[in-house]
Amino acid sequence: MDEKDNEIVDILTRIGMTKNTAKVFIAIKELDNPDTKQIMQFTGIMQPQISVAIHKLQEMGYIEVKLERTEKRGRPISYFFFCVSMEDILHDMIARVLKKIDAEKQNIAKLKELIENYIYDE
Repeated sequence: MDEKDNEIVDILTRIGMTKNTAKVFIAIKELDNPDTKQIMQFTGIMQPQISVAIHKLQEMGYIEVKLERTEKRGRPISYFFFCVSMEDILHDMIARVLKKIDAEKQNIAKLKELIENYIYDE
């Protein structure tokens, strides 16, 4: 990961994404339909944490998984890719942040009301 990638990770974590999820997001963005092993090499994150991050990105509706069977026995290989455009993801992130801001404004208004009631009840 380069300096720009790390800056994006920092911003994503500041707006609510976990650091591992942000790193996996960047790995999928930078690599061409990576598998778990490629994401591990790119991010330095171990497989269990990658699985958690992948699940979160799927819940957000950003990525999908393509399974490919190999000739060998065992599990198929999972490849990850964005199922929506970066522009749509950015709009979704903006909407999520604005929703959090609105919720915090409501919390502050309620706190103000409670404190004012507390002051006047004394």
